[in-house]
Amino acid sequence: MEALYTGGLGIPDYQWYYYTTDITSVTQITGATSSTYTTEPILFIDVYNYYVELTFDNSECNSVARDEYRINVVSDPVLQNNGNLMGSDGSTLLVQDTCLDSLLETLYVDVVSLSGSSATVFQYQWYANTIESNIGGVPISGAIIDSYTPQSILGINYYYVVVSQPESGCEISSNVSKVIVNDPTIAFVIDTFSSCINGDEIILEVELQNGFGTPEYQWYSNTINSTSSGVLIPGETSSSYSPPLNDEGEIFYYVEVNFGVTCDLITSNIASVLIPNASSFMPKFRFQSIENQDLVVEEVNDTNDADTNDDGVVDLLDDIDLFGESEFSIQDPIQFSLLDSSNFLTIAWDFGDGSDVQNTEDVTFKYSETGLYKIALTVLHNSGCTFTREKWIKISQEQLAYPNAFTPNGDYKNETIKPFQKSFKQFQFSIYNSWGQLMYSESLEIGVNDNGFRGWDGIINGKPAESGNYIMIISGVTLYGKEVVKNIPITLIK
Repeated sequence: MEALYTGGLGIPDYQWYYYTTDITSVTQITGATSSTYTTEPILFIDVYNYYVELTFDNSECNSVARDEYRINVVSDPVLQNNGNLMGSDGSTLLVQDTCLDSLLETLYVDVVSLSGSSATVFQYQWYANTIESNIGGVPISGAIIDSYTPQSILGINYYYVVVSQPESGCEISSNVSKVIVNDPTIAFVIDTFSSCINGDEIILEVELQNGFGTPEYQWYSNTINSTSSGVLIPGETSSSYSPPLNDEGEIFYYVEVNFGVTCDLITSNIASVLIPNASSFMPKFRFQSIENQDLVVEEVNDTNDADTNDDGVVDLLDDIDLFGESEFSIQDPIQFSLLDSSNFLTIAWDFGDGSDVQNTEDVTFKYSETGLYKIALTVLHNSGCTFTREKWIKISQEQLAYPNAFTPNGDYKNETIKPFQKSFKQFQFSIYNSWGQLMYSESLEIGVNDNGFRGWDGIINGKPAESGNYIMIISGVTLYGKEVVKNIPITLIK
């Protein structure tokens, strides 16, 4: 407010006053002594009348008062339903939760009382906000009536309306109404897992996108790769799940998510958890004497791996069974080979004699002492599991066996005579009569002619030899270089 005057001499003094509907109670406003005056905030509804008095120095004129300025302070408009927005049926509509492209319900506002007796016109402006507040929102273009239908916009938005009266300048904001619009998708952060039986914890976790509000989760397991016919897992209703790891095999998991009655149930993709079966992923290997190719174990597997009571240490392809258990020789170079390495990250051979572990797929190894040794092949599977396959091997010195008689008489029994040997790289035998005459001779050399002895059938120069006593001289060199010579008396019987 500003006071203007005309006439008068000198510089005037100003003093502002006001009174309300009680005209007898006039209040001098402290400090209001200039030509302008701005009121303090007015806290009470009433009619306020302001005026100013001017006094001139060195003048005998009385004080001059100007026209009064009246301010009518009225109440803000009052909204129905305590300021809450309503639906078409008049009930409070604080939250709408729906899916993208669904039709949203219209919001309504209604004024309970007018602000001042003369006010008959209301103005409306609707606002949208990304936070739960009726301050700082963005005005919605064209939304200037007492209702508004929100658009289906992905996310969470808050709507409110400001109701104002042009006559008084008073206005009031409604409370906000929350609108949640979902278009949810869900997928596993990681969908393939491998573990050892009773291994470290695995956490299956799904990631939700374009989903707002509070989802409801339910986990399922399945023995097949399918999101139908799964078994509900009781109590598993969060966004993550830690499956049990106590059974071998592959189990499939998925989760269903519900976002309320207006959205369809959504189902995640499938996550698999594989616990390798030990019998399927256990390493298999073979080993073979390099010097004696007939001495071989073709495959160490579930049916023939280590057993403390195992009497079949190795399998021989030849017919040497006179020595009991099949044996490899000291200093015999033995080739050990892993049969399938495709699923293994690391390999470790332990030959049971205290020597260093070998880490290649194929290893050639020699034992320096006789004895019974346990071969252990340990592998790290690409699932992170470790498997060990074991097998006994018997290591001995050379072995010889020989008959002392034979009967080449055509009855197909003991028709020939020959020695039996093992762990020799060179071997020969010769048969002489009592006068030192050579009757028969035969030799073997590994890698040259190592198919086995035919034996002497008692024929000399195309004719049957006489019955009687003969001498068989055997000689050879073992795999570890030992020379062996023996003279054995034998008898030819007809």
